Amino acid sequence: MAFYSSNFDKKLFHKVLVRQFKKLLDEDDFVSSAEDHFTEKLNDLIEAPSAEKKNAFVQELLLLLDSVSETYEQFDHVLSIKSKNLELSSIELIAANNKLAKYNTNITRSIVNLKSGILELLGNKDKEDISMADFELEDLAELVQKLITKNSAAEKNLKRSNKQLKLQQEELELKNRDILEGIEYARQIQNTILTDSEMLGKFFSESFVLNLPKEIVSGDFFWLHRQEQKLLIAVADCTGHGVPGAFTSIISNMVLNEIVTVNTALQPSEILSKLHQRIIHIFKMNEHNAHSHEGLDIALCVIDFENDRLQFAGAGRPLILVRNQELKLLKGTNQSVGGFVSVADINYKTHEVSIEDGDMIYLFSDGYADQFGGESGTKFSFKRFQLLLQQIAAQNCAQQHAQLMLQHTDWKSGYNQLDDLLVLGFRYQIN
Repeated sequence: MAFYSSNFDKKLFHKVLVRQFKKLLDEDDFVSSAEDHFTEKLNDLIEAPSAEKKNAFVQELLLLLDSVSETYEQFDHVLSIKSKNLELSSIELIAANNKLAKYNTNITRSIVNLKSGILELLGNKDKEDISMADFELEDLAELVQKLITKNSAAEKNLKRSNKQLKLQQEELELKNRDILEGIEYARQIQNTILTDSEMLGKFFSESFVLNLPKEIVSGDFFWLHRQEQKLLIAVADCTGHGVPGAFTSIISNMVLNEIVTVNTALQPSEILSKLHQRIIHIFKMNEHNAHSHEGLDIALCVIDFENDRLQFAGAGRPLILVRNQELKLLKGTNQSVGGFVSVADINYKTHEVSIEDGDMIYLFSDGYADQFGGESGTKFSFKRFQLLLQQIAAQNCAQQHAQLMLQHTDWKSGYNQLDDLLVLGFRYQIN
């Protein structure tokens, strides 16, 4: 008597499995050999002439069922890998995976029941038990066929979704390239208009500029202007960073040039007051344009080479002078340039101090002190920044630049840069 019922298609069991494994596993030798093995063993089992030989084939069928279970797990694993490789999971994929879990449960249960039935057959040849085993095997084949059909549909949906994602990705890459090209062009314009860092070296044999934009272009900038025996130096931190900050920096740079060209004998505080007035006018800052917040914090000093004097005024930014390892802090006014404060209510103050040979003078934005990092993820802090400048002031400016860069890199390790960063330093020398 044949182990399978007469209406059961003996080829279905291996065909429905092997057909899809061939597509997914891409291991032709393994699949071909598995297909031949299934066919051979099923035929041998059906045509076995004796009960003893039939029992031997039943034992081999148990091993085949283990192989089915293992191959199914490979099928599940491959589908999982395919889904992870997608940049975005589709609704169809989620539904397919839910079905996959359901079929997995059903197949596992059927294999367990089938194994139990076959083991009983080794000692019991009752026809009813054999018929039940036939039914379980047919049920298993049906479940596998459903699984293949469902996952074939899911695979098609995944391919469709993948194609759409690829098109969207290409479109985004094209737009991103256009944006980056535009920003790079803006950087070239900004570099053309703003002061070159090498200009500072023409006035001071020892100087440095540490300029680290958060993005391609920066809202921080420094400015120089020579007036006979005086040199005007400013470091400014414009609202925002990136393109908005860069736009404001270009406008502010041009306005500063306009102010000192027309008025050649202004105090630093007077220059800031006129800058405040012009920024309000340019960006139309009033009660009818409340969304406009463009402005800047700025530290501005005037070096008088003839009299060895320094004048300073700040709008939200200070100046640091280090002499013989002693630090002197010149504070600016808390009011920034721009905003909705009228010119009449602004009171920028000019500080004046003598400067000596070897003095180190620093102007800077808030990007260095505000950077998050360290073991506790806190800000570097202005206090720590002052101490660092005090410690490195005796070194040459190339070493100071390297130390500032190294300390900043170490501090922010594991954290993104918070803001644009600019530190300018020079050593005053009496000729």
